[in-house]
Amino acid sequence: MSPLWRDQLRIALMPGALAWARYRRGFSRRRPETGVLPLTAQRDAPVWQPAIDALAQVLDAAGRAQATVVLSNHFTRYLVLPENSDITAASEWEEYARHRFAAAHGAAAQNWSLRLSADAAKTHRVASAVDTALLVQLRELFARKHLPIASIQPYLMVSFNRFRARFDRNNAWFVSHEPGRLSVGLLRQGVWHSIRNRRAGANWLAELAGIIDRESELAGLHESCCEVWLDAVNTDLPAKLGAYSLGNLRRESPAAMPTDPALNLVLN
Repeated sequence: MSPLWRDQLRIALMPGALAWARYRRGFSRRRPETGVLPLTAQRDAPVWQPAIDALAQVLDAAGRAQATVVLSNHFTRYLVLPENSDITAASEWEEYARHRFAAAHGAAAQNWSLRLSADAAKTHRVASAVDTALLVQLRELFARKHLPIASIQPYLMVSFNRFRARFDRNNAWFVSHEPGRLSVGLLRQGVWHSIRNRRAGANWLAELAGIIDRESELAGLHESCCEVWLDAVNTDLPAKLGAYSLGNLRRESPAAMPTDPALNLVLN
């Protein structure tokens, strides 16, 4: 069946929840059907295992649908590879990225599957890493349910791509928040220069200015970058945080502001 005649199912896997949004086929733009399944951590199991186990229930009711799977930033690691004219082959870039991940995370990186952003001349590249076992179980489950996967995407990139036009010529910080996780990235003239994934406690917003101060030092910024754009389910953000101006991408976007933070991962 042509993808045009299938419903589009967006599924987000997170440590504490599985969220989905179903967009019915047709030419009219209708609000999607949505749902959230709360999850409980399993002892001695990977942090992503409860989401995979719960996914079967959602797929049983999926019918004829094509799925896009969004992986929480809890399940994904990121780094930015600086431009390197000595590396040309895709295999060399992957080897370079794996070396960098191993240097940062140790032997665990040997069990990760890597993806690099599209090769562009004279620019930095973003590398993401996900547990290979997670991808294997995910694909096997969809195969058993006879459902196609259109794509598997890390949430940071889904979040950024919603609003990337705002960053084409700016120097700015992009901050993506989901429950328990904060991803902070620096873009200069629309090019990624650093990304860091970190835990986010209840007071993450109050701590954000200090976090960006430290990220600025780690990135070796010689000039200040005071523009911060945030993708988060929070309509009560202040206009400034210390020396930083703060913009809420969700509030300025025509996309609906979901009431449940988990749904932010699946709503366009």
